[in-house]
Amino acid sequence: GIYFKLKPGQALWIALLTISNGYLLWGYFSGMEIALQTFLTLTAIIVAAQETNKGKLKWLPIWLVLLTLIRPEGFIAGALIAFYIMYKNFRRAGNIASNKITNWFFVFAPFIAFSGQLLFYRLATGQWGSNTFILKMWWYMISPAGFFHLEILNKILKLLIVIFYFLPKAFVYVSNDIGLISFFGLGVMLAGIVLARRAENLNARMPLTIAWLIIFVTEFIALLNIYGVTEVTRRRYFIFLAPLSIFFILYAVIKTGELYRKNFSN
Repeated sequence: GIYFKLKPGQALWIALLTISNGYLLWGYFSGMEIALQTFLTLTAIIVAAQETNKGKLKWLPIWLVLLTLIRPEGFIAGALIAFYIMYKNFRRAGNIASNKITNWFFVFAPFIAFSGQLLFYRLATGQWGSNTFILKMWWYMISPAGFFHLEILNKILKLLIVIFYFLPKAFVYVSNDIGLISFFGLGVMLAGIVLARRAENLNARMPLTIAWLIIFVTEFIALLNIYGVTEVTRRRYFIFLAPLSIFFILYAVIKTGELYRKNFSN
């Protein structure tokens, strides 16, 4: 209720429905670092919003580094937060130094941490990445090589297979994997983000709704590659996107109910 003016009872109802969600509980107790990743993602977003509105970064780089180190997807979220802060800082500030965010250069922290990880991979294994990408990404799994004589045509065919075969399935998969109601759930979530944005401070440098929408879409696209694993195992990779997704769905339900009571209860 801090950012979106919810009544205490409504906030409690959303919290209870979120923490009792079967998908979340299964993911958190599956043995994977999902709960920690969820905590660090939400904390980084909230701290970024708070500190950018104050105009001074202080604790954010610590959260961004921890988020980067815990999961590869964590770096994506941290990098997006960093780019967003840099964009808003230079776009809003212009040449007026007093309007700039103090210590804005702290946002380079996740990039430094990620570079350190890549260097470690290189020194330890002789390559710049992890073998898990090759084992799980459809781009490496699909091999239409030899279908055409020209390699460029084989690559185009591979891309077409990804776009027209895997991508349509992915929309349903990601919704089901984080406990939403298939396509309908994604639509309600988007409606909740729009309604929540109207309740936010329109002058905020980093609105939570916009930040989350950017992170959700980018992480969704990045995680589409996870197909070289079983359905149950793959489901764990999307769970960290569930809490705020569920929140915005329930927020849309609450606000729609309030609108109905206001206009049609009599």
